[in-house]
Amino acid sequence: MRHTILAATALLAASALPAMAQGPNTTCQGRVVIELVRTVQGTGGQPFGYTFLLQNRTANPFTVDVQIGNFNALNQQGQPPIAVFSPNLPGIAVPGGVGSRSQEIRFAAGPRNGVQSPSPVALVYDGNSAAGPFVRLHNCRQTG
Repeated sequence: MRHTILAATALLAASALPAMAQGPNTTCQGRVVIELVRTVQGTGGQPFGYTFLLQNRTANPFTVDVQIGNFNALNQQGQPPIAVFSPNLPGIAVPGGVGSRSQEIRFAAGPRNGVQSPSPVALVYDGNSAAGPFVRLHNCRQTG
């Protein structure tokens, strides 16, 4: 009898390990979305700036990470390149409430108009990426 109880306890403990090891859900898709990427008036000698805006699809606030990639694919010969200020933007706050938005975040500057989503800039989530220029939302952590 004692061996049966010990075996059952060990089995229960082992089956709980994978669930405990998974940790919190950091999936972004469906919870926080990239609402838009757009071209805005430039500053600092560049004719255009490029921004994005995030939108919450849940009641809970989040802190998220954003990755900017492959914007060199938009560079045109004879023009200055598009300058991405930082390819990784960690810890962006998105307030709680369905439809709540982050502040609009300027992530690059350059000479090209029409840098927007969904074309030519892809919007990607979590572990996905794109061959051309993209803005990727990942590591969404609920903060409230």
